[in-house]
Amino acid sequence: MYRLRVLQFAVAFLLILAAVVPASGRTQEATPAAPQPPSQPTTGPGSSEARFGGMTSIEQKSSGERLSDYWVFVPADPLPGTAQGEPFPVVIFLHGSGASNADPYLAWIEHLVGRGAVVLFPLYERPTAAGTLDYRQTVQDDVRGGLETLEHKGVPVDLTRVAVVGHSLGADQALVYTASAAAAELPVPTAVMSVVPGSCLTDEGACLGVDLAATPATTRVLLVDGTNNDFGSASIARVWTELAGVPLENRDVVTLVTDKHGNPRLEANHYQALAGNGAVSGYSSPDALDWYGTWKWLDALMGCSFDGEWCEYALGNTPEQRFMGTWSDGVPVAEPIVTDEPA
Repeated sequence: MYRLRVLQFAVAFLLILAAVVPASGRTQEATPAAPQPPSQPTTGPGSSEARFGGMTSIEQKSSGERLSDYWVFVPADPLPGTAQGEPFPVVIFLHGSGASNADPYLAWIEHLVGRGAVVLFPLYERPTAAGTLDYRQTVQDDVRGGLETLEHKGVPVDLTRVAVVGHSLGADQALVYTASAAAAELPVPTAVMSVVPGSCLTDEGACLGVDLAATPATTRVLLVDGTNNDFGSASIARVWTELAGVPLENRDVVTLVTDKHGNPRLEANHYQALAGNGAVSGYSSPDALDWYGTWKWLDALMGCSFDGEWCEYALGNTPEQRFMGTWSDGVPVAEPIVTDEPA
């Protein structure tokens, strides 16, 4: 009996020892955690710096004789040190196909408004008064209506400081608006960002209907693509040719690159520009491709066009333009591809 108990004790001790000490005799190391993506920078273009702590939203729905359908977002609650009474620059923000409100882009809109811009968000996918689909006309109607609303509300805006940004179908329309604004007697943007333009620029009618060669030579233009853009990049090559009147120093094609180094990975696809504000379900939160990519480039385009600052972040294939932050293990995020010769 005594020998049996001794044997049981020895077996139990060996089992415990085997569980604690690996066969090699060394303490087992924990599996390292996957690198984490960069957080939002605190200064510079694309950063969390803000001049206003809130925003006021104004919705206009088509009714009666008024066919305009848009949202206007106005800065509110100026933060300490923010000068008051100065007119706001205007950003015309053109959504991708199917958007029924601004929710898919709300985080980006809040960023722009926080930095001190009025954002005009047309809901342009609707028939004109004549019952036809003419997105160029509906965008122009909404911009004209939005500016009238701002004037009626007493919101001061500087119509010499206008930018336009669009995503997918809206990316096409951002270029169309820029080329046709002067003829329509509307504010002409000096900063233009077209994010993954769709295929409608190869068609006549509602999507195109304008000669992009009418784009002023002084316009600064960024065409943004993604390595995983499921819709292809054929439109960018055509757009680039039609923008030949804009000097090369004022335009670039920038292709975001998918980076799988850490978790979550950074996905440069057709939907990269969609970013909710955390309170909106169904849309991803912004990430490094926003803060160091699209948000940074639009901020910098506006700064360069309006005030002559941050040009090195906007254009020119510079280190500042290409820098995308670093993963938590110090590895730089994959840089975008910048070119003046899109295939």
